[in-house]
Amino acid sequence: MASEAVLVTGASGRLGSQIVTRLVEGGLSVVATDRVSPADKDKLWGPRAHEVTFVQADLCDAAAMKHLAAKVTSVVHVGAIPGPSEHPPPPVDPVTNPPIGLEKVTGVELLRQNLLGTCMLFEAIAALPASKRVVFSSSLFAMGWSHEPAAFMPDFLPLDETHVPEPLEHYGLSKCFCEDFAEMLLRAARTPSVEDGEAENGPPCKRPKQNNLSFVSLRFSNIIKAEKWTELPLKLPQHAVTPLMWAYCHEHDVVEAHVKALLLPSSELSSKCETFLVVAPDTRYDVPTVELIKHHFNKTGCMLPGQSNLFGFASIVSNRKAERLLGLTFRSFRSSGLEHALADEARIFEAPASFRLRTGEAASGLRLVYKMYGQLNAEKSNCILHPTSFDATHPELEFNIGPGQTLDTRKFCVIIINLLGNGLSTSPSSRLGKDHEQFPQGGTTMCDNVRLQALLLDSLGVTSLALVYGYSMGAMQALHWAAMFPNRVKRVAAVCGSAQPSDFNITFLDSLEAALLADSDCKDDGRLGMRLHGSCQRGLKAFARIYAGWGVSREFYKQEIWRKTSRDGQPFTSREDFVRRSYEGGFINASPLNLLAQIRTWRCGNICEAYGMPSGISLKDALGRITARVVLMPCSTDAYFSAADIELEAQMISKCRFMPINSVWGHRAGDPHRPGQEAGAVRIARLNLRASSCRHAVV
Repeated sequence: MASEAVLVTGASGRLGSQIVTRLVEGGLSVVATDRVSPADKDKLWGPRAHEVTFVQADLCDAAAMKHLAAKVTSVVHVGAIPGPSEHPPPPVDPVTNPPIGLEKVTGVELLRQNLLGTCMLFEAIAALPASKRVVFSSSLFAMGWSHEPAAFMPDFLPLDETHVPEPLEHYGLSKCFCEDFAEMLLRAARTPSVEDGEAENGPPCKRPKQNNLSFVSLRFSNIIKAEKWTELPLKLPQHAVTPLMWAYCHEHDVVEAHVKALLLPSSELSSKCETFLVVAPDTRYDVPTVELIKHHFNKTGCMLPGQSNLFGFASIVSNRKAERLLGLTFRSFRSSGLEHALADEARIFEAPASFRLRTGEAASGLRLVYKMYGQLNAEKSNCILHPTSFDATHPELEFNIGPGQTLDTRKFCVIIINLLGNGLSTSPSSRLGKDHEQFPQGGTTMCDNVRLQALLLDSLGVTSLALVYGYSMGAMQALHWAAMFPNRVKRVAAVCGSAQPSDFNITFLDSLEAALLADSDCKDDGRLGMRLHGSCQRGLKAFARIYAGWGVSREFYKQEIWRKTSRDGQPFTSREDFVRRSYEGGFINASPLNLLAQIRTWRCGNICEAYGMPSGISLKDALGRITARVVLMPCSTDAYFSAADIELEAQMISKCRFMPINSVWGHRAGDPHRPGQEAGAVRIARLNLRASSCRHAVV
């Protein structure tokens, strides 16, 4: 009887060694194999390398495969020649400037080695009744990578697992054949077994009982090594690139996919032989997808089915099945994930063990991700704090910052601190290293963020803020700062945000939450009120449609201002095009859990209920605590935060200037980074200059 162990082939390679490390750290017994013995196991497999059983073997050795299969119940099969041959099938010409490294071995020899080794292993494991799971490192190239870029022509976009693979060279064919071989073994196993009985029309025989073996094939795309992550996006080469090269995936996501596929219960699989596409949600090039498609596929103007659903830089390969069943959240260099943020000089601050939320819940594991721009002076008196707004991360706010910009780094040190729940600071979806963090079950409030930010600044030795600048939820945090820590804040610039959400605003927030929870992918399990069972595409689209009706004004649509703006360099052609690409495109890849967390923080943004405020305090008294010089800049057509409501708040602050932005852009007027908003950006910069100036005039 085999022990409960996992065999990892190709264990000395970069991918295989990481999988071995993950499995051992997860408490699994691992048997590792490779054709070469590793020189330094500790360096390869980490501090628990001594727990790994290594057996040197050649995959093409049938006896060795039977010996290894007898030691385990599951397999992660990574070992293989890892890419296409430099020798294409005849009469295709060799690639002159290949976008990837190609193998020196001939195509037929590559096919022989990959097929023979895999078939030997699959047969050996299938012959044993205790066998449970085989995870096979297949390749996206099975779908049709080609030495000749124009040869790949899909039936529809985005590609998904229902699209028939059409390999165009030996490597892709080897992966397709191995997947077919696994299916053949499972079909054969469906034959009714007879044990110690009489075979039909024949003598007594003994056959093995049908086992519970299942196969999971992972067709992953071009792996981006961790140290190469910051080099994205790539410039599109002058020569043609076969479209499957547009896709990519972070190496850690590929490792995670193998581990998830190994541990996924068979009851969660639709069949005993499943295939998953493992890709990032976007392309790795700096050209919008619609342009890539136009130049590659439809120079004649014909449309591929489904291509109209690809917004921005969306991948032409769908990862929805892997997200839904394997529970993966794929990194994108464009989404400013934690790892990318840290590579971009962002920093981490962790809450002390004594920190408790407004609800009283202990939250010592909370993490804030922040970034500093410019230098603190000797007195540390030139600090500007810039909290983030709803679903924004610090890279998206950098248009405001720099020498001569709205927040001038020639004079000030600007610190952007990411909101809890925004995907960088502790969030339902965020990951630090390998483990998912626990987001507080009761959620977080506006004052939780501000208190934690204050502790972060304490750690930097910053006791006084020259300015707190914020837009939307950032403005709400700015006003909380001034009321909760009046002795630490000298000036406030609050753009399109108020000291509390109105009932009208809360009704909007309720509708956003309802849209997400109405999707069957979201189910209640007590963790933020829901558990994500899929990508929640219907809920996200409904969420985006609601947002589109509130984010800009009625006049914006009436005057067709969308005609004067664009996204990814492509002007909007209709109102529907604007809503789909600007709003649906903006939220379709968002984490529903993160959105819910931030909605609840926004809803809990009443300054009268902030930590340290006397019970039952009025808004007038709460704002009366503010001693800073304040500029309030609402938009005249903002549906979220009414200019009339904010004007009333201005009258409750002793040193306040009310300076509304007259614009039909609605709430978006306070975030003027889009084409067509240039005049608004200049006006806000001027207003902010008054707010941050030591000669600030107060009325």
